Amino acid sequence: MLQLTKGYTDRLKQQLNLLQGIYWVAFCSISGFATVFLLTKGLSSSTIGIIIASASLISVFAQFATGFILDRFVNLTVKKVLLGYAGATTVLNALILLVQSYTVIVALLYCVSLVFLFNVQPLITTLVYQYINSGLNTTFSFSRGIGSLTYALTSFFLGKWLDAHSSLSVPVLSTTTMVVLFILLLTLPKVNSLKKNRQEDEGKRAKETSLGEVFRKYPTMLGLLVGLCCIFIFHTVVNVFLPQMIDNVGGKNTQVGYAIALAAFCEIPIMLSFQRIEARFTVQNTLKISGVFFFIRSLIYYFAGTFLMFLPAQLLQSFSFALITPAYAHYVNEIMAEEDQVKGQTFVMAAVTLGNVVGSLVGGQLVQNLGVSAMLLFGVLLSFVGMLVLFYTVKKEPKQNTPSN
Repeated sequence: MLQLTKGYTDRLKQQLNLLQGIYWVAFCSISGFATVFLLTKGLSSSTIGIIIASASLISVFAQFATGFILDRFVNLTVKKVLLGYAGATTVLNALILLVQSYTVIVALLYCVSLVFLFNVQPLITTLVYQYINSGLNTTFSFSRGIGSLTYALTSFFLGKWLDAHSSLSVPVLSTTTMVVLFILLLTLPKVNSLKKNRQEDEGKRAKETSLGEVFRKYPTMLGLLVGLCCIFIFHTVVNVFLPQMIDNVGGKNTQVGYAIALAAFCEIPIMLSFQRIEARFTVQNTLKISGVFFFIRSLIYYFAGTFLMFLPAQLLQSFSFALITPAYAHYVNEIMAEEDQVKGQTFVMAAVTLGNVVGSLVGGQLVQNLGVSAMLLFGVLLSFVGMLVLFYTVKKEPKQNTPSN
């Protein structure tokens, strides 16, 4: 357990909040403005879509692999892997600045950079919960809310900055923030309790690294992954093709920005107060409630005939995405034994990422060949399936304890 004084606790909380905040600045820059930057390098929209989808698909397998590798090698900690991934992302974005004239090389570097970026996210979640489980009195949802705030602010100000400045600002900001993230990770203290438990149970742990064993040990885990994947297919369809959706009801580009900003700022209060919400409703019910609101949003989008009719769906971001994001992370921490939590957090992030891949690829094909209405109907069906799966599979499980010799 960490030996915590009040001053030390306050400083560590601030470090973890800053860690989330800096990561989501980098995420907004690298992922959120990927299309903006790559278009200026002469790449077509379809090629950019392939780059982003490829990075997402590769990261699904990389996230599963990361969980198993961390489980297998006792001396390899979450912090060490995070430092490696953050360092790689930093170097790749710096290289993009150096080879900016070579379009093919830039495309390849950007794709690999996205893979590392996506893999940092579940590891930060795991690291925060390791500190919580070691005695730090803080919450993941609050730090994640800080991340949502910095993402929204970065999106707003970077968008305005790029209206008047070079798109090279994107890799410059990406490199700078990842350097700060790397330095911040170096300052964080070690978490020793997890390593000790893993060493004590090394023989048993080696037998439990298969995916089938994980699902047998945690019966609700498979349902959680399927439900999350379905819901995030819908979520990705809306996020990626929101401009086409708004154009379909006679909206303009400026209204796309308003819609994105409205949704982003609505989620912040819920994430910051998630601990009180979860204490009142339980994390299992919170997951189910979020599924209901995802389905309600899908219906609003499908039947909306004007831009104003879109706004209630954007407001419901607070009771859908803002609830489910901290809820699935907390649920994994609640049901899984300490030595399995790295796998758990990487698995749920892999399911979310797979939803992103399917949503982008299938949504794009539906918009292009059948139109926006067909794509939104697809979203309604997937959100309904995801809601049902969460309702019938997510339940309270006794937390697995790490066996001792």
